[in-house]
Amino acid sequence: IIPNFKNVHAYNVSQATRYADKWWNSRNPFFHNCDPADCANFVSQCLTAGGLDLMDSGSGLDIRHF
Repeated sequence: IIPNFKNVHAYNVSQATRYADKWWNSRNPFFHNCDPADCANFVSQCLTAGGLDLMDSGSGLDIRHF
């Protein structure tokens, strides 16, 4: 199966990096607390900060598999 990338937007690595630099050692209160040290949640927050829409089903990718 080849995913449909027609709705994929540019990913901003700089924004994701800035987010990671800001929140690597503390919790962003906007997000649910997933203690202890939920690395997968932190990475998904970084991806979202970079512009990846984890809720966008229009990309052809099934985000439940990530």
